[in-house]
Amino acid sequence: MEIKKTVLIAGITGQDGLYLSKLLINKNYKIVGLSTRYSSKKKDLTIIKTNYSHKSLNEIIKKYKPTQIYNLTAISEPSISWIKPKDTFKSIIDITLNFLEIIKHKKNKKIKFFNASTSEIFKSSKKILNEDSFIFPTNPYGIAKSAAHFLISAYRRNYKIFAINGIFFNHDSPNRDKRFLLKYLISEAKKVQNNKNHKIILNDPRPIRDFGFAGDYMEAAYKILSKAKPQDFIIATGRSISVRKLAKQVIRKMSVSSATIKYKKKNKDYVNLIKRASIKKIQKNTTWKPKVSLEQLILMMIKAEDNIQP
Repeated sequence: MEIKKTVLIAGITGQDGLYLSKLLINKNYKIVGLSTRYSSKKKDLTIIKTNYSHKSLNEIIKKYKPTQIYNLTAISEPSISWIKPKDTFKSIIDITLNFLEIIKHKKNKKIKFFNASTSEIFKSSKKILNEDSFIFPTNPYGIAKSAAHFLISAYRRNYKIFAINGIFFNHDSPNRDKRFLLKYLISEAKKVQNNKNHKIILNDPRPIRDFGFAGDYMEAAYKILSKAKPQDFIIATGRSISVRKLAKQVIRKMSVSSATIKYKKKNKDYVNLIKRASIKKIQKNTTWKPKVSLEQLILMMIKAEDNIQP
């Protein structure tokens, strides 16, 4: 009987952890998930409550001996990072460093480590961004992620470990929190359907972003961690859209009037207007490509919102 390999997923209760755990269970892995909230145990899925300290992580890795670790945990909203900068730094830099310090030791060097990086590390640019684009974050979340990104590169080079950054651009699903743009748009448009006087309030309509499906992106994460050589990759769709056009697309599919959308005053100092992604590297080096289009993603999320009982 084949012995199942074990994968450790930090941040398993989030959107990404949910899709990744399902993907890996289907590929015959045993999953050990980490959470700050609760513990549970099922057939191929064990969730352990942890504070992500070096001691706690070392004990878990020693006991379960994972072959792969996916670090998906973090305070992941840029606006919240301005309110809780210290917590944001701790949730990103400290946890990443704890994992790297454990993996660098000889007994753990065979572990493959995936770090969830982000497009927030990059400077806004009219040029299409790639893996070598200039890193210049503009909020505490992006700054913390940039530090973790550089830590991965440094430890990979100095200790010869298999550690990589998957640079995620915006990705969503029905399991997304309502604080994030696409889910917010859909949930607010649903309120308009139920209350004709409701308004959808948005900030600046000008930012341009790349939106994809979280399930697709977790498949990409698995593929790049399965490669023989550790490399950093952008994970995106290669197609981008402005906030204004995205909002119009959502409300059109939900038969809501564009008059319900109200934008706040444009910020003259807005620095993160354009972030378009190149996916040439991941397409060249793997068989991965996004399967779910933005239109399909919107329809999927609208359907899920319709099924929510009031």
